[in-house]
Order: sequence, then structure tokens, then C-alpha cells
Amino acid sequence: MEQDALKDYSHAENYERLATAFCNRGNVYADKGEYDRAIQKYNQSIGLNPSDGATFYIRGNAYASKGDYKRAIQDLNEAVRLQPEYMAFISRGAVRFEQADFAASVLDFTMSSQLAPTDIYNLMWLYLARARAGLNPEGALSSAQKLDLTSWPGPLIALYRGESFPNAVMVAAANPDPKKERSQMCDAHFYIAEYGLLRGLRDETTRVSTQNPVNGDPAPKFEVVDAPPPSPCHGFKWGEPDIAAIALRLVAATALSRAAFLLTGKWKGTP
Repeated sequence: MEQDALKDYSHAENYERLATAFCNRGNVYADKGEYDRAIQKYNQSIGLNPSDGATFYIRGNAYASKGDYKRAIQDLNEAVRLQPEYMAFISRGAVRFEQADFAASVLDFTMSSQLAPTDIYNLMWLYLARARAGLNPEGALSSAQKLDLTSWPGPLIALYRGESFPNAVMVAAANPDPKKERSQMCDAHFYIAEYGLLRGLRDETTRVSTQNPVNGDPAPKFEVVDAPPPSPCHGFKWGEPDIAAIALRLVAATALSRAAFLLTGKWKGTP
């Protein structure tokens, strides 16, 4: 009897390891933008370990990256059911945001902000969802008072609170690491675009303000920029008409890039 139990445990352990291997292989394909091949590997992983919410979460983001939002929601619902971590809520909220289901996205971003109150992106998403849902968004940023807003992405909060200007955000997004700078510049373009759309300033979606940062602090001035960034950001081509779709792809790509947590065998719900 004891030997049978040990044998069953050994088989289960092997299944988990194999499931993780399939998932990691899927992450490699997803990182290349080969989402169909990635999803095939995630399917194999889930077949071996159907109780792993992390894999449903990652497959949901892969579907979102493809634009298959129905399947994305199905997977993210399952991820939330199995392991209600903040990353699953924020991804599901982004899909609902893209589908203009702003009331539902507010609920998801509220939950993700409660689970990870120090994540500034959570606060920004909650602000945007509340604004689009016709609710007062200002309260979404109240907890940011306790956070360090001097380093990225803190300057985004200052912009939305009316304490800074778009070009100051662009200055803050600069980074000596090219990969990090590209990611931060992509974020800056998106949030500046949303900032402009919410305020009816359509030019903000394609231009960077030439005003100096608040308080007249010295900083480089940016020329007015009508052209989009020269290369795709986060897997999407700048200039797509639907800013919400851009937002969703940004979130999905970021989520997939965080998939390395599977290497530890654990899904940690803290930033």
C-alpha cells in the first residue's frame, strides 16, 4: 500500500515537471510572437496539470495577444478561480477594457490593486477604467501618496494628477539600457495618449508637449513629434486606431514576459 502511494506520488511529480517543461517551451514561442505554437504547448501543459492556474493565465494572455478575447476571458476566468492572483485580475481587466466593458474592468483592477497596492500600473489601469466607466477616477491614485514616484513608472502618476507634463514623462522614461528604455517609452506613449483622449486633447495621442516640466525645472525640450516610434512596441505596430487594443497587447506582452516565475514552480502574486 505504501509502495503504491509512493509510486502514485512519483508519477504526479513527473507529470508536474513535464507540464512545466511544456509551459516553458510555450513561453519561448510566445516570446517570438509565435502564439499558435505557444498555445499548443500550453494545451499540453494544462492536459498534464489542469489545476495550475498560472498556465491558464499565460495561455489567456497568448489568446489576448492573438485578438481571441473570448478564449482569453475563459482562460483568465479559470486562472482567477484556481489561483486568484493580481496578475490574472489585471490581465482580465485589460481584456474587458478593450471590449469596452469598463464597469467589469473596474472590478478587476480594483481587486488587482488591493492584492498589489504598490504596483503603480495597477493604479493607472484603475484610474483609466473608472474614467471610461463614467466614475470619478481620482480616488484610484490616492494610495500613490505613500509610494516613491521619482523613479519609473512614478512620473505617470504625476502626469495624471496634473503635477507634470507629457514631455516630463518622456524625459523620465529615458534609460541607458536600450531594452528598458524601449519598454518605458512604449508605456509613456500609451499613457500620454490616454491622458490626451480623456481630456479631449486629440493632439496628445501623436505629439509630445514642448512645455517645460512643472515648476520650470531644467530639462531637455522635445520637438513636436508627429511620427510614431520607428519600430513596433510590445508586439504591436504604433498607429493602430484602437488605443484600447494597444493597451491590451501591451499588458498581454508584459504578462508573457513575466512567465519566468514558472521556473521556480510557484506563482507568486506580488510584484
